Amino acid sequence: MDTSKEYRNKEWLYNEYVNLEKPVKQIRRENGWGVNTIKRWLRKFNISIRQLDNNIVRKQMGHNLSDHHNFGKRNRKTNGKYLLLHLPDHPTASKYGYVFEHRIVAEDIVDRILNDNEFVHHIDMDSKNNTIENLFVTGKSGHTRAHASLNRLCSDLIKEGVIHFDKEEGVYGLLG
Repeated sequence: MDTSKEYRNKEWLYNEYVNLEKPVKQIRRENGWGVNTIKRWLRKFNISIRQLDNNIVRKQMGHNLSDHHNFGKRNRKTNGKYLLLHLPDHPTASKYGYVFEHRIVAEDIVDRILNDNEFVHHIDMDSKNNTIENLFVTGKSGHTRAHASLNRLCSDLIKEGVIHFDKEEGVYGLLG
């Protein structure tokens, strides 16, 4: 059998995912395939994709932001906009083992792993302020609605003369 395409073998994929309880990310790491490819074949074979908050994944996840052995040490970096944590065993970790810190904090808030279709909104618009009070978990439409409401509010404040645009500097500012 061509091992580079084993995900196309229903029995093999069922064994890896269901019997051995491997998360999709682990199958991806071990074989070099894309997560979406594996999920597509799981759906094609009518193998139920586990919810990310089930016991198997929570056991494999094994993280709590403040309890993590590396928390506050060298496991934190930035990609320029967001803070990242090195948690290679997390089910949504990148191939380099990093997860967005705001998603980890939000997972602690909702007490489960976030789904791919859930977004974390930074209320104060500071993408590095990952305090519980500053984060709001929502879907894509809710996240779009939050940003649209801020844009409308800014537009209203510009029309009322509270915010102005400095053409020399090319930035917005408060009047007064």
